[in-house]
Amino acid sequence: MNRVETYAEELRERIKVGDVIKPEACFPGGALEKGTEINSEDHAFYQGVQSRARASELLTLDEALTIYSALDEVFRPANGGWASGVDLALKVSITKVVTELAEAEKKGRSLKKAVETVGERLI
Repeated sequence: MNRVETYAEELRERIKVGDVIKPEACFPGGALEKGTEINSEDHAFYQGVQSRARASELLTLDEALTIYSALDEVFRPANGGWASGVDLALKVSITKVVTELAEAEKKGRSLKKAVETVGERLI
């Protein structure tokens, strides 16, 4: 099971039926699309977080590849810094996963605990 894709699909359904996601629930003070824009530093950071989580076997290969592919191999400013065709739901899903993992690292919590916490929210 790919938790990143599962959460993104849940978000797509909510968007489709008009259950609008409150931007502040995902990004402090910002609109969702604007809140998912990344720059080259963010790109490298996101890839580093997913790489460490995968190396620690906290993300499945499928989940790590979903994040890697959505970011593309090299940063490109088009589509808010994401690979072509990545939709808002997947951007939000990945941003939340990476943010949770990064916060755990910053606070010295284990990545395993962070992934369990994110996984509970994503499933």
